[in-house]
Amino acid sequence: VTGGQVALLAEAGLLDVTVVSSGDNQPVRFTPAGRRIAGNIGESFQTTNSTQFYRANTALPAEVWAGTDTAAPIVARRVGLGWVILMGMDYYESNEQTQKLLLHAVTYR
Repeated sequence: VTGGQVALLAEAGLLDVTVVSSGDNQPVRFTPAGRRIAGNIGESFQTTNSTQFYRANTALPAEVWAGTDTAAPIVARRVGLGWVILMGMDYYESNEQTQKLLLHAVTYR
């Protein structure tokens, strides 16, 4: 999610984030809140090409699930009975960890 998609998420009242950077093949630690999506991946995961990192803004408070408050590739916000989970990977490339993260996000309740 970049540019116009970031604005669309905010306007829809789903998630308010700012894109702060992009990185390749970086190890990123899960936060304590992010352990819920980590499953059997471990304490951290390796990003893939052009992974976007976000900062969660205050208009629609969200949780950082991986990274830091100022640079997070996974941000989540409870909306109604479900979750909006933003993951910065574009899946042009993937690895076993990012594949598991996608599966965990889709099945998360």
